[in-house]
Amino acid sequence: MPSALRFVTLLLAMTGTVLWSGLTNRVIAQTNAPQPLLLQADGILQADDETLGDGSFYDVHEFTGQANQLVTLLLESEAFDAYLILEDDQGNHLATNNNISSDNTNAALVFALPATGHYRVIVNARHANRQGPYSLLIQSTPADQPNPLLSPVEVTLQEAKQRIQAGIMHHQRSEYQVALVQWEEALALFRSDTLQNILPQDSHQGESNSLNNLGLVYYSLGQYSRAIDFYQQSLDIDQENGFQQSEANSLDNLGSAYYSLGQYSRAIDFYQQSLDIDQELEDRQGEAISLGNLGNVYRDTGEYSRAIDAHQQSLENDQELEARQSEDKK
Repeated sequence: MPSALRFVTLLLAMTGTVLWSGLTNRVIAQTNAPQPLLLQADGILQADDETLGDGSFYDVHEFTGQANQLVTLLLESEAFDAYLILEDDQGNHLATNNNISSDNTNAALVFALPATGHYRVIVNARHANRQGPYSLLIQSTPADQPNPLLSPVEVTLQEAKQRIQAGIMHHQRSEYQVALVQWEEALALFRSDTLQNILPQDSHQGESNSLNNLGLVYYSLGQYSRAIDFYQQSLDIDQENGFQQSEANSLDNLGSAYYSLGQYSRAIDFYQQSLDIDQELEDRQGEAISLGNLGNVYRDTGEYSRAIDAHQQSLENDQELEARQSEDKK
């Protein structure tokens, strides 16, 4: 049974003071060629709205765009942690964003539309049962002109995040070389002087995430030693910056690489370190993954009682998560 690996899908906000989140604080860049506003909507997430699987409320808005048109979506709210989902007219997810940056809990996307047609925007509160007013703007923003909704560094950050998401999509399709290019480009953007100087926390977190995902590509290609090198680089950044969730991911993926090399004692050590962090963070999903991976190692080393115990604990965590999700929906 293969080990469960941990993708890094989104850059989540780190704990700290929100420095730029109000609707009135938007900085509008000046441009001599104003671009069309595709949608402007003010709304309220409220108790009678539809909910996603995690119990969080959402509204749906639609707009029409042209093939290859670069658009910027900006969702602002002082009432909740904003989350954006962009879909095509068939309901296929194209892109998502949680936070503009580590100190900005609004959400934004800079995205090139793949085809002419209708698009759906899902306005969502990241956490269950959160309600309140919001403002949504969607504007055409050609790459050769200043973005009127985001600062240059924010545009660079969103571009890097989009490459992370695109890489995951290609990896899930087993298009590993394409995923590799996307994550290498993301890594270069996160390492840029602009991001490092203005948004150092986002730069370091994004660098770690990119390295971790590059490790996943080489793991999928069976190049376990090379995967270990990238996972270790990611782990070093996590430990230097106190990114505990990312550290747990890197440790667990290191365990999986050593497991695939048949180095079971090292795999157990990394899985256990990951589990310890998951338990400290009360991350039940992470615990379930680490426990399941430990169970696989114990099974392969003939320690069947320990394997049963680890898998039983993993199962209990999964059941607890399902119960919580069901409760959130009520």
